[in-house]
Amino acid sequence: MGNFKPAWDLEYDCSVLPSASGWHNVVGGNMMSIIDEMLYINDNSISSGSYFEMKNVINDSNIVTLECTIKVMGSNKHFSVQMQINDNKMGMLIGLEPSKLTIIDANLSIIKSIDIDLTDFNIIKIIKYGQSKFELYINNKFIYENSLNDNGKNYNGLIIGAGSTAFLGELYIKNVRYCLDGIPIYYSGSYLINQNENYYSTNSNFLNLGQLTDNTRLENWYNKYGADDVNIITQNLNNKEFPMSKDESGIWKTDFQLDMNEVIDSIELIDTDENNKSIKYNCNDYRILDLCDDQFKLTMCKSK
Repeated sequence: MGNFKPAWDLEYDCSVLPSASGWHNVVGGNMMSIIDEMLYINDNSISSGSYFEMKNVINDSNIVTLECTIKVMGSNKHFSVQMQINDNKMGMLIGLEPSKLTIIDANLSIIKSIDIDLTDFNIIKIIKYGQSKFELYINNKFIYENSLNDNGKNYNGLIIGAGSTAFLGELYIKNVRYCLDGIPIYYSGSYLINQNENYYSTNSNFLNLGQLTDNTRLENWYNKYGADDVNIITQNLNNKEFPMSKDESGIWKTDFQLDMNEVIDSIELIDTDENNKSIKYNCNDYRILDLCDDQFKLTMCKSK
């Protein structure tokens, strides 16, 4: 259980050509192909680039995140293969070569060169912080930060590929994703309710789990009884689910007793896998929030 917060605005797994994946503009599509469910770009023309972009999507005050898994087989100029984020005023340009990555200024000069083997796949992520600075991450490790420059003048958008018209580039891309308002972080987490020193479930039910005795038990409660979307406590629910456990004789039983007076129709066995089973039935509408006391705490267990 878990999700990205905030969510990615677009996730492209590169198993299809970018023209079919929600991009605003694709240039040099004749130099693109799909090989082993990866996008292969072979820009062998000095009269045209080969890249894809999203135009006019950047709010200059937002944090913008662009990430791709990429390997570069050839580049005859430091900015032949590139990633860009620009907002009409400020931006950044990252050049990718087989043996290095370069930070490039508005005059296409190199600000910084970073030695890295890009002939194997690496996760490259750039984050633009409004009008102030950008950060570079490689394989989720922070590498470099600097102020933005004005190479973003008169252009608003994201670019990735062999974007320079007069130069050549060869690359493979496994996936690309971006977020136009934030830095998505994956949280494997869940929520419980705490009131009167007792913990209560939120995962399609409101069960009194009891008082905390040790952290291991609490972690198990989060995993088994916690919902990963906090909004569930305000939603109108019309069913209840009771997780099950296997006793010493190998018989599955619900962890809590069912109230048969609540059951509207049939009872269903949810057999997720050999280690996770539950009983579920429809009931009258209810909200978990309405079942809480006037004072309660919403607690979260999370890990990045």
